[in-house]
Amino acid sequence: MGLAEAVARHADDLSPVERKLTEALLASPGEAAVLPVAEMARRAGADPATAVRLARKLGFSGYRALKQSLQSALIQGADAHDRLERRVGPMDKDQILSTLIEVEMESLQLLRNQISDARLLAAAATLRDARRIFLYGQGHATALVDLMARRLNRHGYLAIPIREGEWSAPEALVNMASTDMLVTFAFYRVPPILPTMLAHAEAVGASSLLITDLVGLRFPAMPTHTLAAVRGQPEQSHSLTVPMLLVNALILAIARFDDGRSVASLEKLDALTHQFFEDKRYPSVKAARLRRQI
Repeated sequence: MGLAEAVARHADDLSPVERKLTEALLASPGEAAVLPVAEMARRAGADPATAVRLARKLGFSGYRALKQSLQSALIQGADAHDRLERRVGPMDKDQILSTLIEVEMESLQLLRNQISDARLLAAAATLRDARRIFLYGQGHATALVDLMARRLNRHGYLAIPIREGEWSAPEALVNMASTDMLVTFAFYRVPPILPTMLAHAEAVGASSLLITDLVGLRFPAMPTHTLAAVRGQPEQSHSLTVPMLLVNALILAIARFDDGRSVASLEKLDALTHQFFEDKRYPSVKAARLRRQI
């Protein structure tokens, strides 16, 4: 059930303040899908508690679920051509790069208010303690799966990317144990097998992490950690800058608190690289660079 349908169904039950709030939501669904509840409530002259009560009156489990409904409607209601036209149409053809930089900066500023350092560090600590780390994503997220797996392996962790598609997931996860961790990505929409993967991880006692741009997701088996951050407003260009920053932050956080494990692994990698290629032209700098970062 979409927001417009829910409002129409409960129109007679809404107070004047609630009616004004629904008008604000329906007038700017793109902004309502990403802005905090306090901001949307302020625009309608209401308080956040009123917005939460309104969401529940309309049949949603909470305001996050209402926002998720708006996000899904905006994404599913436009085909690829429409989405591209909405994003590039307003751009000055001579300032595409400048416009994209501004969009990315805005998305990164929003990230500050969506994910705290404490939440990220908690996820990093669980990653650090995992015996094996399984990673899965679809579409554009596969690039982040490969990036994160490669960096984890270089830092001395056993990362296992699931690249071949959803049919390979059961084979990859059949031996998952309580000492392992599942890392998944969900952009635009939830991969069909994601709830089953999370349920399997929970059943065997493994921890899990979901990195997503869909705020307010709910599953029968919830991930141990969730890092949810929008990647800009629906009509804007959605790159991988925000989730890639989260991946890099997780890797650096792990290295900061793993008692030298990452540094030792990178030093070993440098030595092995020189042994394989007998190339002395380039000094070993990776581990030293990491020491400066952490």
